[in-house]
Order: sequence, then C-alpha cells, then structure tokens
Amino acid sequence: MQFPLYAGGMLCTLYGLIKYFGKEIVNPLLLGYMGLGASTGIKGLLLPIPAAEKLDKNKLVKIKIDKISLNIEVSPLDLVCLLLAYFAVGLYIYSKNWLFNNILAIFFCIHGI
Repeated sequence: MQFPLYAGGMLCTLYGLIKYFGKEIVNPLLLGYMGLGASTGIKGLLLPIPAAEKLDKNKLVKIKIDKISLNIEVSPLDLVCLLLAYFAVGLYIYSKNWLFNNILAIFFCIHGI
C-alpha cells in the first residue's frame, strides 16, 4: 500500500532534481545508483554457485552502529559484483548502447525482486 506513495515521491523528487540541477548532473548519479543496485542483483545470481558462496563467507569490512540499526558487511564477492556492474556502467557510458542500459536495468530489477 505504501509503494505508490514512495514511487510518487521519488518521481517528484527526480523531477525537481532534473529541473533544478539539470539532467547532466542527475544522470551520472542515477547511473551510479543503478550500478550499485545491479551489483546486488549480480550477487543474488551468483550466490547459488559454491565458489561464490565461499567468497561471500569471508567478510572484509564489518560496520555495526546500533543506534541507527546499521549493519554493513562487505565480502570479496561484493567487490567482484561491484566491479562487474560498474564495468557495464562504463561500457554504457562509452558506447551509449541501449543493450548495456537494459542489462543494468535487468540486474537492478533482480535486486528489487
């Protein structure tokens, strides 16, 4: 029930940001956010593989702040997935090909699901 409110708020915020700052500033921020979301989608696809599961068990960074309920753990698998996602972002920026944009969107949707 809250999704329409959040989605509407996000669309209004994006409209305001593009209107105030211009699309030249907002588009790279959106691409960065899509790359981050795509990396978690890639991780979700790789986790059933035993080698990837082994990479995910070792944690490189652990941050926990109880006051704001923040718990972040970064594994080598997270870094590999982040590199793959930002490689796709770089290919999209370089080529402006719709295929790379759609690949990022698919992985971002997998993250959302």
